[in-house]
Amino acid sequence: AFDLVSNYDEAIKEKVDRDESMIDLMADRVNNYLIQISAHITSGNHIEILNHYYTAIGEFEHLGDKATNICEIAQFMDREKIVFTEQAMTELNVLRELLTTVLDYTDLTFRKCNVDAARHIEPLEEVVDAPYFGQHIPLHNQLHEQLL
Repeated sequence: AFDLVSNYDEAIKEKVDRDESMIDLMADRVNNYLIQISAHITSGNHIEILNHYYTAIGEFEHLGDKATNICEIAQFMDREKIVFTEQAMTELNVLRELLTTVLDYTDLTFRKCNVDAARHIEPLEEVVDAPYFGQHIPLHNQLHEQLL
């Protein structure tokens, strides 16, 4: 979706929309499955794991929603011939790199149950969540160097 901000392409927007629909469908099905098996789970440890899965599913669904929102903004910008300043594009590119790194660590965490990868996510997320992200670009560069 980020690519659409600088180079709008309706085909890519449609793919993001299809992906978001698939994410929603999968999230619904996984949540239904978790609800079904939760009745059979009695161990506190397993209940905690189940709760983490609920949270993770919600986060993945939220990512899909955000991608759709970015697409809608990019479509509007393209239609109205609105462009970001060079500074704004620089900040968006840093944000994109940061989010890509978070997603890579998330993927590694889930696919390989890699606890070390999981530890890298929160410090990067704090940078993304900072009130004035643009002021944290040097901090991101420092974190990026430390984590890679």
